[in-house]
Amino acid sequence: MNLKEAGTSKQRTIDLYNQRRQQAVDLLEELEAAAIRLQFNRKAEDLSAAVKRMKDDQFEVMVVGEFSSGKSTFINALLGTDVLPTAITPCTALLTRIAYGTEQNIRIIKRDGGEERLSKEAFRQLIAPDIPDDNEEDRLRARREAERIASIAYADVQMPTSLGSDGVILIDSPGTNDMDAAREAITNHYIPSSDAAIFVIHGMRPLTQSEKSFLYRIKDADISKIFFVVTFKDMLRTDSDRIRVLERVRNEVNDIMQTEHVFLVSSRHELLNQQYPGGLGMPTMRTPLLKQEETGFRELEEGLQRFLAVDRGAAKLGKPISRGIRIINDMIRYHIEFERRTLLNRMTDAQQSIGGLREQLERTRSQGIQAIAAMRNRLSADGVELQQWYKGELKAVASFASEEMERVYRHHSNTALTKETIEKKTAVREKELQTELEKRMRSYEEQAIIRANKDMQAELGRYESLLGGMLGSEFSAGTDSNDYSNGMDNVPLSGFHSPLANMMIDKADELLDRGGFLRGVTGIGIGIAGAIVEGAARLFGWLFGSSKPSPYEQLKEEVDNRYNKPISDKCKQLEKYWTNRTQKLTDGYEQGIEHSTDDSRKQLDSVVRNFQLSEEETKRKLEELEMQEQALKNIAVRLQVLNEEVQQPC
Repeated sequence: MNLKEAGTSKQRTIDLYNQRRQQAVDLLEELEAAAIRLQFNRKAEDLSAAVKRMKDDQFEVMVVGEFSSGKSTFINALLGTDVLPTAITPCTALLTRIAYGTEQNIRIIKRDGGEERLSKEAFRQLIAPDIPDDNEEDRLRARREAERIASIAYADVQMPTSLGSDGVILIDSPGTNDMDAAREAITNHYIPSSDAAIFVIHGMRPLTQSEKSFLYRIKDADISKIFFVVTFKDMLRTDSDRIRVLERVRNEVNDIMQTEHVFLVSSRHELLNQQYPGGLGMPTMRTPLLKQEETGFRELEEGLQRFLAVDRGAAKLGKPISRGIRIINDMIRYHIEFERRTLLNRMTDAQQSIGGLREQLERTRSQGIQAIAAMRNRLSADGVELQQWYKGELKAVASFASEEMERVYRHHSNTALTKETIEKKTAVREKELQTELEKRMRSYEEQAIIRANKDMQAELGRYESLLGGMLGSEFSAGTDSNDYSNGMDNVPLSGFHSPLANMMIDKADELLDRGGFLRGVTGIGIGIAGAIVEGAARLFGWLFGSSKPSPYEQLKEEVDNRYNKPISDKCKQLEKYWTNRTQKLTDGYEQGIEHSTDDSRKQLDSVVRNFQLSEEETKRKLEELEMQEQALKNIAVRLQVLNEEVQQPC
């Protein structure tokens, strides 16, 4: 495939995704207008928020790799401009978010929430400062810069790039090596939260033991989203060398995990082609410049864009489309069907029945508010238990790492082998710990919702019974007292429920949903910044004249810094994370109760109005409801057809 054909194929994929996204936006905006007409104001607000997210949504692509793998040059080539310097050290590495912007705008976001704007030159100097000289003043300046880096959560770079204009955000992670704390954060938080990940491998030393141990960490992730990019194609002079290296990487990767996404590229030559179109003004080179179609970037870009637009695009579009269909079902059930029933059931004692229902509804709401208070207390107690368990598990991992260090080093006296062994074995334990932690948090949250539902079930059951009696036996909820307390999957979905009961049935997944820029950047654990602090402390201890420790003492200190010292910080971060997470959960549940109670009040108001209509007015209202239902069903059919198209490969 030539350059023009590759570009056309890539553009077709992007255009198709954008076309389907616009179709979804148009249909959801049409549904939003219908919700406003039917006075489903909160449903309209939900739809408006969903539409905004779809319009603003972008694909997050994480780029990982060891130091000196050519990662920075690769990112610059992918963006078509020199954004990142290539002389970054472990002590100055930053998590960097690179997105499209009409103008260049660089900010550093600090760990305390503050931010600072930088010029491109100041940013490059920050993450690639001059190497400290022998004089005291330069050493102090270098130390201050490293401490400044440690206070930064991430850098946010916006600039006009072709990749960004296609809706792709690049997340550049600091380079990692064996026993680097950043590996844990990247493996357990960043890669799972990204839409795709690119693993950059140096073509002149492909797949070191350290890189292989990293692969073992990520082998249980969503393998389809990981792209392996072998750099320095231009340094491999013959086609046979290139084939040999590419096949070696492909085979060794597939020994650990199965993947088809392996590419060989020349980042430097790709960037030069973009900077000097046609070779005009390009400096003299020792080796001939590869043509742009020979750099390997066209195949990579096409594969990445196809994966994002088709595979990840299906998930991104499928969720709001399905949400729209559910909202239509709610509008038909809780507005149209409800009103139709009240119009067909003429009751002589409507006012008295409504009065009793209003009183019972307020009692149900009051019980719900009490249930929320109990939920907060339970989740707080769960948090204490969670922290105690987590601290014990972290200590167990640290103890295991120390034992492995003693065992392997005493036997082999080989620092690299010892670190590789520790990394490989602790990676499994840390992954299992992260999985179990998320499982426990999810279980605590689900149980909290189940218990809150159970606390409300008696009052809600009375309200549902009164409502069903007024509307007719076929509309009775008919729910058992345990329907809302046995678990999210056991609640009956057939028959009629009030908006308040529906909230209890459907709210769990919405409340427990997570999202955002790589889950808020830091996740749980000491993360990247913590690793930088420890690395800087060791580096500057040696720079300022401390005697360099023996290999064994240095290794012991590294193991301690990597596994034992961060325990306190990790526990504090978990405490903060759990507090924020459960606050969102309880606030969302409380909001759901208030909103659904308000919807139920409006239902009862409509009952009173409908009972006062004449026969002719009732007939017209029924015809109007029929038209509204058909219009909503028409939107639902079009959403369903679009959803089926989205789920099909191009």
